[in-house]
Amino acid sequence: MLTAYRNGRSHRPQGLWDHDFHPDEPDVRVFVVPPTGVLRRSDSMVVTEARHGDYVLRHYAFADHWFKINVTTDLEGRPAVYGEDRFTFNCDIATPMVRDGVSVYAVDLFLDVLVDRPGRAFEVTDREEFHGAVEQGLVSSREAVAAEAHLAELLVLIRRGELLSWLERRCPFAPSSAPPALPVARSALAPVVAARTRPSW
Repeated sequence: MLTAYRNGRSHRPQGLWDHDFHPDEPDVRVFVVPPTGVLRRSDSMVVTEARHGDYVLRHYAFADHWFKINVTTDLEGRPAVYGEDRFTFNCDIATPMVRDGVSVYAVDLFLDVLVDRPGRAFEVTDREEFHGAVEQGLVSSREAVAAEAHLAELLVLIRRGELLSWLERRCPFAPSSAPPALPVARSALAPVVAARTRPSW
């Protein structure tokens, strides 16, 4: 059962429910996106936006890539820097997206790539957490191999300065009417993200 946004109703609101499982946590983070924040929704790709004050966080998830990408823009759709990390792109190495109606699911595989506004300087973080999760059996050996391979694929895009244009081709940037970001909800584990039962295992 989700711990937010029920309001006594027996059905989910329209929009998108983005289930983001971190294998070292007991439950699943759920990002609830109203209909106006859903830019693309198909079995191959989902793109959403949410406003944080004068900034917008755009989120890309893919069924054929082992990463998700978050991009910070201003309200006009221009790449911007927001928050303490001073990066524009926050790329999560993750299992491919699985879509089930208005819900999408993915498993965070710990590795992150932070990229600056021009899209060339980057930092790969959380390698120790990634290797620790593999050793503890939280991430399968198959997932570990795929994570490293798709990290390399992502870094090729970044080093060539092509990350922004690659995203632009999939969903162009434009002035945004994104809704305000909602608080993160929580959900119980489901087989689609649980160890030994998720499709990527």
